[in-house]
Amino acid sequence: MRQQRNDLGWDEISHYSKIISDKVKELAEFQQAERIMIYLPFRNEVDTAYLLTADKKYALPVIDENKLLICEYSQDLVKNRYGIFEPQDRKEVAVDLIIVPGLAFDRERNRLGYGKGHYDKLLPELNIPAIALAYDFQIVEKLPAEEHDIKMTKIVTEKRII
Repeated sequence: MRQQRNDLGWDEISHYSKIISDKVKELAEFQQAERIMIYLPFRNEVDTAYLLTADKKYALPVIDENKLLICEYSQDLVKNRYGIFEPQDRKEVAVDLIIVPGLAFDRERNRLGYGKGHYDKLLPELNIPAIALAYDFQIVEKLPAEEHDIKMTKIVTEKRII
């Protein structure tokens, strides 16, 4: 899955990301949310920049020790130890919706992340909708799921909404 995503060119990423973002903006969960936690794309993930055109307040995840903090979106960004940009000022905020990245997903809305479990720890604490963004090739028949794994509210690809 990682290799397929890495093989995408910028034109494909941009094209698919725009389609996916347009679909997300039409979702009731997005329209009703006042502040949304997005992620900044890493290693050819679906680009969230197109979501920033909506008139919303935004937040970004910040990795602190072994947990995710939800911090106010800022243009003043620094790279963390994984090479992912996050706000330098760690002003924590509440959000109404979380936009989630991932490596693979299945039709039952299970998510395979990157192995650290950050989102699986954060999501149960918040009890708010979690919308995953993915390229359609990232949807597989079935992923192994454990009790602590959190299902996404919806998964949005360039071809469908699950």
